[in-house]
Amino acid sequence: INAHVSQRYYDICSYGWWGVAFQNGYNVPRIKLERCENIKSKSFPPSQSGIAVYLLDSLSGNALSISANSGCVNVNSYGVEETLTAVADSSTCTSDYCKAGCTQEGDFRLFQLEDDESKIVLRPAGAVVDDLDVCLHSSGNTHDSCDSEEAHLQLRGVEHYGVLSLQSKNYRIVPERPYKDGDFDTDTAYYDDLPDVILMNADSNRMMCLQTSHDYRFGPYGDLQTTDSLIPAMFTECDELNPRQRFKLRRLERNSRDFILHPLYYVGRQHACVKANGDELIIAQCNPESRSNGWSIDNQNAVAWRTEEGMLKSGSKCLINHAE
Repeated sequence: INAHVSQRYYDICSYGWWGVAFQNGYNVPRIKLERCENIKSKSFPPSQSGIAVYLLDSLSGNALSISANSGCVNVNSYGVEETLTAVADSSTCTSDYCKAGCTQEGDFRLFQLEDDESKIVLRPAGAVVDDLDVCLHSSGNTHDSCDSEEAHLQLRGVEHYGVLSLQSKNYRIVPERPYKDGDFDTDTAYYDDLPDVILMNADSNRMMCLQTSHDYRFGPYGDLQTTDSLIPAMFTECDELNPRQRFKLRRLERNSRDFILHPLYYVGRQHACVKANGDELIIAQCNPESRSNGWSIDNQNAVAWRTEEGMLKSGSKCLINHAE
């Protein structure tokens, strides 16, 4: 039962309710309890409990930076008709999530519609834990009617992966996956002096450009190793305005012929590198020490590249356009 409380204040000069005496007079609230319909229950087995996510109210730069305009939003509990509220950050935190006001477990659970991958249902984490059928509507409020169109939230398109619009305001969906403190690349100064490059190759008809892998559900905050929502790196039609086709090149000082490549798409979000993985090319987390001058690439040859006779090579492997 949810108690909706309405109150009206009375000036009591001599006696209050139930015969309690007030010598000097007090404002005493009149409280009225109303019986509401119970929230429907819904079972969430462990294998169907959704993806733990955070909802952040900033899209500029690094969404997990500490500022008055960024941080996690959630609902106070998991009832109905609750609005999203910004969570204050904490000066005692050590992780980027905690500094942004996010909990350790994720504030929401994301469920993807089976018949439409572009739509999701977001449920407060507490409601899922307690088997209650509560979700977030497009109005930005929580409700207990989760089969309606208002509960089927539309993710934005290619240029805005991981972005959700509620009441004309944009939010960033970030997965809770077990991040380490160094996973988020909040300091972009490392990249400032690195040149932008485009990696091009030709098929039988035209020039093609390498496009970094990207997560259609979480954008640049997605797990670089996921498979269910990760679109792999590939050669595709060149687009000079597409940040997914641009890379930051850093030469290794121990050997000026060798360099590492960072996808521009992840700058400010994750410290990512282009890596050879057998006959495939993947985007992976960089060794944090790769930022340091004189970094040794011993046992890290998979992320070191060089050009030979016009070809981009990692070890004995060449980067070749296999696009049809």
